[in-house]
Amino acid sequence: MSAKIIRAAAFLGVLLLGQACVFLWDDPWNGLGGTTVQEYHKTIPLAAKSGLSVLHLDGDIEIRGWDRDEAEILVESDGGTGRRGPFGGRSGRPRIETESGPDGGLILRTAWDGDERNVYPVHYYINVPRSIDLRDIRTGRGSVLIADLFGRASIQIQSGDLKIENFSGSLKAQVWRGRIEAELLDLRREDEVDLTARAGDLTLYLEAGVSARLEAEASAGISTDFDLGRADLSRKIAATIGSGGPLLRLQALNGRISLKSAL
Repeated sequence: MSAKIIRAAAFLGVLLLGQACVFLWDDPWNGLGGTTVQEYHKTIPLAAKSGLSVLHLDGDIEIRGWDRDEAEILVESDGGTGRRGPFGGRSGRPRIETESGPDGGLILRTAWDGDERNVYPVHYYINVPRSIDLRDIRTGRGSVLIADLFGRASIQIQSGDLKIENFSGSLKAQVWRGRIEAELLDLRREDEVDLTARAGDLTLYLEAGVSARLEAEASAGISTDFDLGRADLSRKIAATIGSGGPLLRLQALNGRISLKSAL
């Protein structure tokens, strides 16, 4: 698996409510090859153009598109259960909770039995229909990878990197401590793009002939492969790429913004 993808902090404030179907790892867990790595695997029907939310505490998340009307969920943990953690007490035992979201969508949560300060990282690898709304991907520590999807996406990361490959549609993302690297293709006039890296660099890849409006602010400056006319590439600019189109709002409050041509 190629993931460096999400560890979530306890800032997961208001969670979506509903009747949850809870899946538990058995105790002892399924060990992989005699190691301390444990695995959980589940496939759930999920219609194209529905939604997915992932509300997680500690671990990586990778979400990729595929040509099936179902979600395949593989979860791995780096540690066993019942061990003592740095704060004393026994380590938390993870639970994977799923529930139906609006319009037949899917909500995934990770919860722990025991002391949540002593949890082991839990990593998600998820395949979903290519046309999907990532309604709420929220995490605290770690990184997120999104690839081969089109629709809408809303992502928040407390500490970790965000990487987006081959995405088309509206995108809103905030990363408090970490980098954003996003490839946005087939931009349409109705798309909304709003990316903020509060302490890290922001790199955006766009197609060579793209047309868009740009509002960008970066404490360490802005660089671009695109013709922005007379725009002054200082710390804050407003410019038009090509003939204009959807608005791209970009902020790197303690970092640099780079606009690059996608290969």
